[in-house]
Formats: sequence, structure tokens, C-alpha cells
Amino acid sequence: MHDVTQIKENELRLQDLVATKDKLFSIIAHDLKNPFHGIIGLADMMILNADNHTPERRKLLISGIRQSAFNAFRLLEVLLEWANSQTGRIEFKPKQMLLSNMVDEVIEQSESTARNKKIVLKSRNLENIQVYADENMIRTVLRNLVSNAIKFTHEGGWVIIRSSTNDQWVEISVSDSGIGIEPQNIDKLFRISEKFSSLGTANETGTGLGLMLCKEFVEKNGGKIWVESQPGLGSSFIFTLPASRPNSHNTDWK
Repeated sequence: MHDVTQIKENELRLQDLVATKDKLFSIIAHDLKNPFHGIIGLADMMILNADNHTPERRKLLISGIRQSAFNAFRLLEVLLEWANSQTGRIEFKPKQMLLSNMVDEVIEQSESTARNKKIVLKSRNLENIQVYADENMIRTVLRNLVSNAIKFTHEGGWVIIRSSTNDQWVEISVSDSGIGIEPQNIDKLFRISEKFSSLGTANETGTGLGLMLCKEFVEKNGGKIWVESQPGLGSSFIFTLPASRPNSHNTDWK
């Protein structure tokens, strides 16, 4: 019986490895190429009839080039983080720290993107909240969740980062007033074997790899992550972290 169980576990592990390989090759072959097509196309437009472009037209083309370059950079950043996590190259160094410091940093980094879509980005209920976690991993989680929230929120909407706490756990949520997620798609979000991605409200592209990285990092820190969403009414991505150095990880928050 033990041998059968072990064989099934090895089979599932092998399926995940194959799915991971296929996912990475797909991203490199397709998703990573698209931003560069945008950069090259917009640069060609600037070169053609360069003397005839109005200042407004030049500004628009340059803005498009910048956005395409930023998209390529963010995708490459996620790819490198994912590759490092899969090869065990990311050191796990948890420590006691203020949550607000990381949130403020992520908001500052994301403010320009939110402003371009006229989205209000703010935080609430973070005063003196401490967590015991790896700073780099949780910063990556927050950055990916905020980036996704902005991506799937229409102009004039909002994204809010909140927290609540009890004696053992801190619950952090990144909520938005965006397009929401269909119920049948929620279970696909954190699975490498599922091919699910959709365009943002301004046709922003994505691969879904960032959410899988979020799940891996949250669980590495002893927490869990889940989604609450209704189509057309926005989404909340919620995760938990230990409030202090735990004797043993207990993820029974809910």
C-alpha cells in the first residue's frame, strides 16, 4: 500500500514538473516576445516620418515604448523569481518586522501605474502591525497582488491594502473595485497545470505565474492565501502570516 501511495505522489510530482517546464517555455516563446514587438513597432513608427510627428504624437509613442518595456521587465522579473524559487536559490530569512514599511514601499513603486489609470491606491489599519516573515518574499507577494489589482480595475476605481490581527496571525488583504473573477476560474489561479490568464482593463497582459509565486512564498512563511471575488464587483486576495515567531506553523485562521 505504501508503494502505491509513493508511486502516485511521484507521478503527481512529475506532472507538476512537466507542467512547470511547459509553462516556462510557453511564457518565453510567446509572452516575453510580445512586449518587444510593441517596442520595435512603436520605435519604427517614430522613425518613419520622424520630422512630421507633433510633440503630442511623439509623447504618445514614447509613452507606449515605456509601457512595453515596463511590461517586459516585470515579466522577466517574475520569471527570474520563479526560476530561483524552483531551484532553491532563494534563501529563507524570516524576521520580526513592521508590515507598514513593506506596504508603503510597494505603494510607492506602484503609484505611477495606478495614477495612469486614475486608480486610488491606499492602505488602512496597518499601524504597528508586525509580522514574522521573510521580507523579500512578502514584498514580492504584495507587489504581485497590487499589480494584478491595478491591472483588473477600471479607470477611476480603487485598490486598498488592509490588515487585521489576532494573537497568532495577521491577515492581509489586497482588495479592488475591479472586474472580478468568475467562480469557475478561481480554483485555476494558483495551479501551474491550469492555463488561465486574461487581459487587464487596459489590455494589459499576464501569465498567472505571479500568483503561483505568491502562493509558494506565503506557504513557505507558514501562511495561506485565498480569493474572494464576484464578477463585476471586484476581488480580494487575502493571505495570512505569523504575528510573531511561532513554535509551530498553524494555518487554521478561518
